[in-house]
Amino acid sequence: MKFVTVPKFIEREARVLGPITFRQLIILGIGGFILFLIYFLYKKFFNLALIIVGPITLALAFVQIQGMPILNFVANFFLFGFKRKIYRWGGKEEAIEKMEFKKKKEAKLSLTQTQSKISSLKSRLEIK
Repeated sequence: MKFVTVPKFIEREARVLGPITFRQLIILGIGGFILFLIYFLYKKFFNLALIIVGPITLALAFVQIQGMPILNFVANFFLFGFKRKIYRWGGKEEAIEKMEFKKKKEAKLSLTQTQSKISSLKSRLEIK
């Protein structure tokens, strides 16, 4: 009988170069390539580019917010702002537009109901 080993910690990324993952290695490589181009094309602005590009590259490669890489966090932040939102209640899906239409319809109904109540109170007061 042959035993199969089950991999542990499958949600972790594989380490490629010491403690650096493949994704971090790619990000650091892109940042280094940008600095390399700036050094050979615009030597005067290299120090400024090093101050700007360096920390951004390091942050994108190593910073995590709530256990999520900052690149994924920023992408989710912007996607949340631009995606269509669906609110669920009672197992039914209703889009924002439908809910807003219902709210406007209810507001019109409540306005006519209040106007009819006011007119009935007015007639009661005139009678007494």
